[in-house]
Amino acid sequence: MDWSKKIEGKIKKGEPLSLHTSIGIGGKADYFIIPASFGDLKRLMGLLKKSGNSYFVVGNGTNLLFSDKRFKGMIIHPEFKGYTVRGRNVVIRSGENLTNFAVLLARRGLAGLEFAAGIPGSMGGAVMTNAGAFGHSLCEVVTSVKGLDETGRDIVFPSTEIKFGYRKTELPCKIIFTEVELKLHKGSPEKILSRMEKFIKKRKATQPYNVKTAGCIFKNPKDSLPAGRLIEKAELKGLKLGGAMVSNVHANFIENRKRATASDVLGLVEWIRDEIFDRYKINLELEIEVVK
Repeated sequence: MDWSKKIEGKIKKGEPLSLHTSIGIGGKADYFIIPASFGDLKRLMGLLKKSGNSYFVVGNGTNLLFSDKRFKGMIIHPEFKGYTVRGRNVVIRSGENLTNFAVLLARRGLAGLEFAAGIPGSMGGAVMTNAGAFGHSLCEVVTSVKGLDETGRDIVFPSTEIKFGYRKTELPCKIIFTEVELKLHKGSPEKILSRMEKFIKKRKATQPYNVKTAGCIFKNPKDSLPAGRLIEKAELKGLKLGGAMVSNVHANFIENRKRATASDVLGLVEWIRDEIFDRYKINLELEIEVVK
């Protein structure tokens, strides 16, 4: 199918996915499409349903590890921007950067997203993973999500129909997020921004900064030390495989130091898992999503 004749958005063939992930790793995609509008995405979903083509949705590419092999299908990259504020209620489009938006709202005296300061994901991706930090998660402020199902039909789920968990979100059906509604609370812009600054300083002091990573690799296990502390106790900081290395700053991050491949990262993941299980009989669960 000649997709360029069917939709209005940008279409790139053989696009390297390493350019669209925070860790800078990934093979090429058959098609990389940036829909021009909600209507364009609706048409695209309808066409995909009829053609049977596989697809995967990418926001800012954080918490993702693509295979080194070619992605046989379509990568959809919604870049929908914009927001509406009605008192304490905010409707935000899925392509907005979470951190930038949190700062913008703080300047308007709306609190509740301070913990998001420094989280690099898009709003859609953040909701899909129930992003959080410092004891808080996005589910605390989400009131509803809007999107398109696999047929291109508009669908809205209130938070009461969404099952939020630790770094995951379960919906009644698969959708591509287009908008998220939040309910925040009023506060002093100066105090909100001050709290955000403290979170950002803590993040920079305790996590690798200006280095290619996919964020935290493993979820923190229940009834145990955090994953990073377990890996540190096992003396695995600085462990290398190919171009990938366990961060010396925070052991639950794997850094792309020298043109690392997905195979390098996954090899380190299994190495770490084996060591932690041998020492502590704990099975570490991945927080990142691996796309093959």
